[in-house]
Amino acid sequence: MAYDLYVAIYNPLLYSVSMSPRVYVPLIVASCVGGILHAVTHTTATFSLSFCGSNIINHIFCDIPPLLAISCSDTRPNQLLLFYFAGSIVICTILTILISYGFILLAMLKGSGKSFLPVALT
Repeated sequence: MAYDLYVAIYNPLLYSVSMSPRVYVPLIVASCVGGILHAVTHTTATFSLSFCGSNIINHIFCDIPPLLAISCSDTRPNQLLLFYFAGSIVICTILTILISYGFILLAMLKGSGKSFLPVALT
């Protein structure tokens, strides 16, 4: 979405040309593949756990941390995996958005030809 917004602001008249299927299909595929890999990795890691006590989870939906809490095996590798995956997703997302907004700001400054600094009235 950040790239889409950048293209829409930077060159709005050529938006339909710039955002052709050869551009947005790989973006969609990469997003889906990343989500599937994330889910499969955590599902596989969860199958390696053993559960010997109560199997009741007091949550609306079954998530990874509650499953780790009721496991009676060592959950440190699963916790590290969860930490690294979630951290990398957050960092990549924030960097993509900040870089895109930086390009948008540069396009606005370059396109206006004027300074955005306030002018003192004399």
